Amino acid sequence: MAFPVFENEGARVHAPVDYNQIKELAESVRKYGVNANFTTIQVERLANYAMTPTDWETTVKAVLPNMGQYMEWKALFYDAAQAQAKANVTTENKNQRQWTFEMLTGQGPHALNQTNYIWGVYAQISAAAIKAWKALTKRDESGGHLTKIVQGPQEPFSDFVARMTEAASRIFGDAEQAMPLIEQLVFEQATQECRAAIAPRKSKGLQDWLKICRELGGPLTNAGLAAAILQTQRRRNTSACFNCGKTGHLKKDCRAPKRIREVELCRRCGKGPANTNLCGT
Repeated sequence: MAFPVFENEGARVHAPVDYNQIKELAESVRKYGVNANFTTIQVERLANYAMTPTDWETTVKAVLPNMGQYMEWKALFYDAAQAQAKANVTTENKNQRQWTFEMLTGQGPHALNQTNYIWGVYAQISAAAIKAWKALTKRDESGGHLTKIVQGPQEPFSDFVARMTEAASRIFGDAEQAMPLIEQLVFEQATQECRAAIAPRKSKGLQDWLKICRELGGPLTNAGLAAAILQTQRRRNTSACFNCGKTGHLKKDCRAPKRIREVELCRRCGKGPANTNLCGT
């Protein structure tokens, strides 16, 4: 298998495609989708290396979520390579006329040896591969990823907005252009407390929402936490006082007159206190 090609002391050498780059690209595809701006930038970074056709096919196959998308990419890659090969035939550069479709796609006589190309060929291969990636069918993945971002019950509103904006920037490139969608998702996926504060001023925009919600959320001001504390206090005060029988306080704090315990009389003689077994009558 061929890997990115390097020149070392006049000889061609190979090195594996960097594992971390493949891992980051696969993670970006999973989180943000194939068509996300952040994902596309990572694909374009691979063009900095002399990637052979086999390198591109192996890498793309590893990062795309299913074989169907890989087959679509490969077909688009071949189309782009075919168009480039036709353009090479008509160029004034005699050497470039030899850069055929088989060379650009690693087929025929180039199936086993893809490391001795003229450097310009690798640039054309990468251009075709990236063009194919950008042409992949949009599957409306972005909305699905953003709808998974929900404000935590104790998360400050500003932190929630930052997470949403960062994710949108990675998907759309320019968060400002996607601001209507961001604002809608922020409102829908904020806590009930923040939504209640935003609702009367929904048309004011995100900057206004940040101001009115800056004291909401978080462990000290969260309404859910206050409710939990109140509920705990109520559970704590359900025991009845042993003096008056009412709930809400203990016997030692009871303000009612102390109840005098009734003396149990002997059932035999009617006097007491006495145990029937010990009665002398």
